[in-house]
This record gives sequence, C-alpha cells and structure tokens, in this order.
Amino acid sequence: MSEFTTTLTVIVPAEIKELAGEIARAFDPDSGGHKSFSISATDAEGNEYVVSHGPSTDELAGWTGYFLTVPEELFAYVSSDYATRWPDLPCPTLEDCTEFADAARCFVGRGLSDALGECSLVLLTLPPELIME
Repeated sequence: MSEFTTTLTVIVPAEIKELAGEIARAFDPDSGGHKSFSISATDAEGNEYVVSHGPSTDELAGWTGYFLTVPEELFAYVSSDYATRWPDLPCPTLEDCTEFADAARCFVGRGLSDALGECSLVLLTLPPELIME
C-alpha cells in the first residue's frame, strides 16, 4: 500500500475535463482516476476550470511535474498503463498528452485554496467527499 505524504492539485480548463480524466486514469492505483477532476472553478473572466485535488505519494507528485514538462514521457507512461490495465479503452494520444501538459497547472503540498488563489480562481463546486462539517 502506498503512503500518502503530500497533496497534489492539478488544474485544467473545463473544456479538456474528459481528456484530463482519461490521463488521470493511468495514475490512479485503483479504477476511479477518470473521475479525479470533480472540482469546478472559474476566473474573473468567467472561464471555467476543473480541479483534481487529493492525497499523493511523493513519488507521484514528483513525476507529475516532470511529465507536464516532457509530454512524450507522459504519453509513454499513460500508454504503458493503458496497455496493461485498460486494453479495451482508447488510449490518449501524444497530441492529447501534449495538450493536457500545456494546459495543466500543478501544485504539490499546497492546500486547495492556495492553488486556486495562485491561479486567481474561485471555487464553483466541491464534491461531497471534500466537504467537512
């Protein structure tokens, strides 16, 4: 079992939510990665974004930053995982991985409000599992 020692927040434009989920599927150790981008936010101009925020291992957090700067490596990782775990699903292409990497903002070890604030975003919706009473 992996030890979650940090948090990982990834923010992308809402128009690539489906693609972001397809890529996130390859990083989730179980089967829910495609649902990772469940938080909605907006900027002052009304542009909408989706956010994945949650616990992470230091290893995954480190690799995420690298993959966003080298889309070819992101594609290699994603395509390898799809070939192994998701052979019946269409795999994101290199072009898809490049689009995702170019659009994504990544924050490690930061709270959700800090990451949103750095991107000048305001929270629109928060999934029930993240609401604390």
